[in-house]
Amino acid sequence: MPTSLGYFAVAITALGTAAGTGCASASFDLRATTPVAPTEPGHHAIAIVRIPAPWYAPRFAIARRFRAAVPDYEHVPGLVAKAFTIDEDRRFGGIYVWADRAAATTYYSASWRADIRERRGHDPDVAVFDAPFVVRGRAVLHGERIDARAQSYPATATLVVTSDDVTGPGDPGAARLAQRISELDGLVAGAVIVTAGKLGYIALWARRELAEAAVGRDATYFDAPVLLL
Repeated sequence: MPTSLGYFAVAITALGTAAGTGCASASFDLRATTPVAPTEPGHHAIAIVRIPAPWYAPRFAIARRFRAAVPDYEHVPGLVAKAFTIDEDRRFGGIYVWADRAAATTYYSASWRADIRERRGHDPDVAVFDAPFVVRGRAVLHGERIDARAQSYPATATLVVTSDDVTGPGDPGAARLAQRISELDGLVAGAVIVTAGKLGYIALWARRELAEAAVGRDATYFDAPVLLL
Protein backbone atom coordinates (compact mmCIF):
# COMPACT_ATOMS: atom_id res chain seq x y z
CA MET A 1 0.00 0.00 0.00
CA PRO A 2 1.41 3.45 -0.82
CA THR A 3 2.39 5.77 2.03
CA SER A 4 0.10 8.59 3.10
CA LEU A 5 2.30 11.04 1.24
CA GLY A 6 2.00 8.84 -1.83
CA TYR A 7 -1.76 9.30 -1.94
CA PHE A 8 -1.35 13.06 -2.32
CA ALA A 9 1.89 13.23 -4.30
CA VAL A 10 1.12 13.54 -8.02
CA ALA A 11 3.34 13.57 -11.06
CA ILE A 12 4.37 17.20 -11.52
CA THR A 13 7.61 16.77 -13.43
CA ALA A 14 6.22 17.62 -16.88
CA LEU A 15 4.95 21.12 -17.54
CA GLY A 16 2.37 21.81 -20.23
CA THR A 17 0.38 24.74 -21.53
CA ALA A 18 -3.37 25.25 -21.65
CA ALA A 19 -5.21 28.36 -22.74
CA GLY A 20 -7.75 29.90 -20.40
CA THR A 21 -6.71 28.07 -17.23
CA GLY A 22 -5.49 31.18 -15.41
CA CYS A 23 -1.92 29.88 -15.26
CA ALA A 24 0.35 30.17 -18.28
CA SER A 25 1.85 26.69 -17.90
CA ALA A 26 -1.01 24.66 -16.43
CA SER A 27 -2.56 21.53 -17.85
CA PHE A 28 -3.80 18.20 -16.57
CA ASP A 29 -4.23 14.60 -17.63
CA LEU A 30 -7.73 13.39 -16.79
CA ARG A 31 -7.00 9.66 -16.49
CA ALA A 32 -3.25 9.51 -16.20
CA THR A 33 -3.03 7.08 -13.30
CA THR A 34 -4.89 4.35 -11.47
CA PRO A 35 -6.99 5.65 -8.56
CA VAL A 36 -5.80 4.53 -5.13
CA ALA A 37 -8.22 4.03 -2.24
CA PRO A 38 -6.73 2.40 0.88
CA THR A 39 -8.52 -0.61 2.32
CA GLU A 40 -7.54 -0.08 5.96
CA PRO A 41 -8.40 3.03 7.99
CA GLY A 42 -5.56 5.29 9.07
CA HIS A 43 -5.15 8.11 11.55
CA HIS A 44 -4.81 11.21 9.40
CA ALA A 45 -6.41 14.53 10.23
CA ILE A 46 -7.60 17.21 7.84
CA ALA A 47 -7.73 20.86 8.85
CA ILE A 48 -9.44 23.75 7.10
CA VAL A 49 -8.16 27.19 8.08
CA ARG A 50 -9.94 30.38 6.97
CA ILE A 51 -9.06 34.01 7.69
CA PRO A 52 -10.87 37.03 6.20
CA ALA A 53 -8.77 38.67 3.50
CA PRO A 54 -8.21 42.44 3.55
CA TRP A 55 -10.82 44.22 1.45
CA TYR A 56 -8.13 45.76 -0.74
CA ALA A 57 -6.33 42.50 -1.58
CA PRO A 58 -7.24 41.01 -5.01
CA ARG A 59 -7.09 37.28 -5.45
CA PHE A 60 -3.99 37.38 -7.66
CA ALA A 61 -2.11 39.21 -4.89
CA ILE A 62 -3.20 36.63 -2.33
CA ALA A 63 -2.03 33.84 -4.64
CA ARG A 64 1.33 35.59 -4.98
CA ARG A 65 1.66 35.63 -1.19
CA PHE A 66 0.84 31.93 -1.15
CA ARG A 67 3.78 31.25 -3.46
CA ALA A 68 6.11 33.23 -1.22
CA ALA A 69 4.90 31.32 1.86
CA VAL A 70 5.65 27.84 0.48
CA PRO A 71 9.06 27.52 2.23
CA ASP A 72 7.40 28.16 5.60
CA TYR A 73 5.51 24.87 5.29
CA GLU A 74 8.08 22.59 3.68
CA HIS A 75 9.35 21.12 6.95
CA VAL A 76 6.46 21.49 9.41
CA PRO A 77 6.43 18.30 11.53
CA GLY A 78 3.57 16.01 10.61
CA LEU A 79 2.34 18.07 7.65
CA VAL A 80 1.75 15.72 4.71
CA ALA A 81 0.29 18.20 2.21
CA LYS A 82 -1.35 21.61 1.94
CA ALA A 83 -3.59 23.33 -0.58
CA PHE A 84 -3.44 27.10 -0.17
CA THR A 85 -7.04 28.23 -0.56
CA ILE A 86 -9.43 31.14 -0.99
CA ASP A 87 -13.10 30.42 -0.36
CA GLU A 88 -16.14 32.02 -1.93
CA ASP A 89 -16.40 34.50 0.97
CA ARG A 90 -12.85 35.74 0.29
CA ARG A 91 -11.37 33.96 3.28
CA PHE A 92 -7.86 32.74 2.67
CA GLY A 93 -5.95 29.96 4.38
CA GLY A 94 -5.56 26.34 3.49
CA ILE A 95 -6.60 22.73 3.60
CA TYR A 96 -3.96 20.81 5.53
CA VAL A 97 -3.36 17.05 5.53
CA TRP A 98 -1.75 15.99 8.81
CA ALA A 99 -0.19 12.66 9.72
CA ASP A 100 -2.47 12.56 12.78
CA ARG A 101 -4.62 14.77 14.97
CA ALA A 102 -1.79 15.26 17.48
CA ALA A 103 0.34 16.96 14.82
CA ALA A 104 -2.54 19.29 13.93
CA THR A 105 -3.28 20.11 17.57
CA THR A 106 0.37 20.91 18.21
CA TYR A 107 0.55 23.26 15.23
CA TYR A 108 -2.69 25.17 15.93
CA SER A 109 -1.55 26.21 19.38
CA ALA A 110 -2.69 29.18 21.44
CA SER A 111 0.45 31.08 20.42
CA TRP A 112 -0.24 30.35 16.72
CA ARG A 113 -3.77 31.68 17.07
CA ALA A 114 -2.55 34.78 18.92
CA ASP A 115 -0.01 35.46 16.17
CA ILE A 116 -2.69 35.23 13.48
CA ARG A 117 -4.93 37.56 15.46
CA GLU A 118 -2.13 40.09 15.87
CA ARG A 119 -0.97 40.00 12.25
CA ARG A 120 -4.34 39.66 10.50
CA GLY A 121 -6.73 41.39 12.88
CA HIS A 122 -9.03 38.36 12.99
CA ASP A 123 -9.28 35.09 14.87
CA PRO A 124 -8.63 32.19 12.51
CA ASP A 125 -11.50 29.80 11.76
CA VAL A 126 -9.96 26.34 12.25
CA ALA A 127 -11.82 23.05 11.77
CA VAL A 128 -10.01 19.74 12.30
CA PHE A 129 -11.53 16.44 11.18
CA ASP A 130 -10.54 12.81 11.60
CA ALA A 131 -9.66 11.45 8.16
CA PRO A 132 -9.62 7.65 8.20
CA PHE A 133 -9.02 7.37 4.44
CA VAL A 134 -6.96 9.44 2.03
CA VAL A 135 -7.16 8.63 -1.66
CA ARG A 136 -5.47 9.43 -4.95
CA GLY A 137 -7.58 10.02 -8.03
CA ARG A 138 -6.92 9.56 -11.73
CA ALA A 139 -6.09 13.17 -12.60
CA VAL A 140 -2.50 14.41 -12.69
CA LEU A 141 -1.64 18.11 -12.69
CA HIS A 142 1.12 19.87 -14.61
CA GLY A 143 1.55 23.30 -13.11
CA GLU A 144 4.23 25.92 -12.75
CA ARG A 145 6.85 24.46 -10.44
CA ILE A 146 7.73 26.44 -7.30
CA ASP A 147 10.06 23.81 -5.85
CA ALA A 148 10.33 20.02 -5.69
CA ARG A 149 6.95 19.59 -3.96
CA ALA A 150 5.01 22.77 -4.69
CA GLN A 151 3.38 24.14 -7.81
CA SER A 152 1.06 26.89 -8.96
CA TYR A 153 -2.04 25.48 -10.58
CA PRO A 154 -5.64 26.81 -10.75
CA ALA A 155 -7.16 23.86 -8.88
CA THR A 156 -10.48 23.64 -7.05
CA ALA A 157 -11.14 22.03 -3.68
CA THR A 158 -14.50 21.01 -2.23
CA LEU A 159 -15.94 20.06 1.14
CA VAL A 160 -18.99 17.80 1.11
CA VAL A 161 -20.83 16.46 4.18
CA THR A 162 -23.14 13.57 3.37
CA SER A 163 -26.34 12.55 5.12
CA ASP A 164 -24.82 9.21 6.13
CA ASP A 165 -24.60 8.48 9.85
CA VAL A 166 -21.31 6.98 10.96
CA THR A 167 -20.24 5.23 14.14
CA GLY A 168 -16.62 6.33 13.87
CA PRO A 169 -13.53 6.31 11.61
CA GLY A 170 -13.73 2.53 11.26
CA ASP A 171 -17.31 2.53 9.97
CA PRO A 172 -17.62 0.43 6.77
CA GLY A 173 -19.34 3.33 5.05
CA ALA A 174 -16.12 5.33 5.22
CA ALA A 175 -14.24 2.73 3.18
CA ARG A 176 -17.03 2.58 0.60
CA LEU A 177 -17.02 6.36 0.26
CA ALA A 178 -13.23 6.37 -0.19
CA GLN A 179 -13.51 3.90 -3.05
CA ARG A 180 -16.30 5.86 -4.68
CA ILE A 181 -14.60 9.25 -4.63
CA SER A 182 -11.27 7.85 -5.83
CA GLU A 183 -12.92 6.94 -9.15
CA LEU A 184 -14.52 10.34 -9.86
CA ASP A 185 -13.37 12.09 -13.02
CA GLY A 186 -11.12 15.06 -12.32
CA LEU A 187 -10.15 14.01 -8.80
CA VAL A 188 -6.48 14.58 -7.96
CA ALA A 189 -6.64 13.58 -4.31
CA GLY A 190 -9.15 13.44 -1.50
CA ALA A 191 -9.89 12.36 2.03
CA VAL A 192 -12.91 10.90 3.79
CA ILE A 193 -13.68 12.79 6.99
CA VAL A 194 -15.85 12.14 10.04
CA THR A 195 -17.61 15.13 11.58
CA ALA A 196 -20.42 15.27 14.13
CA GLY A 197 -21.44 11.68 13.47
CA LYS A 198 -21.62 12.22 9.70
CA LEU A 199 -19.42 11.20 6.82
CA GLY A 200 -17.96 13.70 4.42
CA TYR A 201 -15.04 14.21 2.12
CA ILE A 202 -12.60 16.86 1.03
CA ALA A 203 -11.38 16.68 -2.55
CA LEU A 204 -8.89 18.41 -4.83
CA TRP A 205 -9.98 18.72 -8.48
CA ALA A 206 -8.19 19.50 -11.71
CA ARG A 207 -10.94 21.88 -12.86
CA ARG A 208 -13.94 23.60 -11.30
CA GLU A 209 -16.36 22.25 -13.89
CA LEU A 210 -15.25 18.69 -13.16
CA ALA A 211 -15.91 19.26 -9.46
CA GLU A 212 -19.36 20.66 -10.20
CA ALA A 213 -20.17 17.69 -12.43
CA ALA A 214 -19.19 15.28 -9.65
CA VAL A 215 -20.60 16.93 -6.53
CA GLY A 216 -22.98 19.64 -7.78
CA ARG A 217 -23.41 23.01 -6.16
CA ASP A 218 -24.36 21.66 -2.72
CA ALA A 219 -20.78 21.83 -1.49
CA THR A 220 -18.28 24.32 -0.11
CA TYR A 221 -15.90 25.42 -2.87
CA PHE A 222 -12.37 26.77 -2.63
CA ASP A 223 -9.93 28.13 -5.17
CA ALA A 224 -6.62 26.34 -4.63
CA PRO A 225 -3.99 28.21 -6.69
CA VAL A 226 -0.92 26.90 -4.87
CA LEU A 227 -0.37 23.26 -3.89
CA LEU A 228 2.23 21.65 -1.64
CA LEU A 229 1.88 17.92 -2.31
